[in-house]
Amino acid sequence: MGIHGAMETETVLPDDYTVYGDYVYLVDGKVTVSDYHGVTVREFKVRMGAAEIRRCDFVARMQEAA
Repeated sequence: MGIHGAMETETVLPDDYTVYGDYVYLVDGKVTVSDYHGVTVREFKVRMGAAEIRRCDFVARMQEAA
């Protein structure tokens, strides 16, 4: 789908998945570096005011942008 929005490889993370600080996630379609460490996706969504958290395929995004 491109730089904005989700790519095929960027799967939705389950609510019980652990979020790590300084990792890159796709938050409602926007690439975001997490300031939170050790919280669940459910808590991350609340803190970010987000509806959906996905894995971010940062390498594929960089290749696509090049």
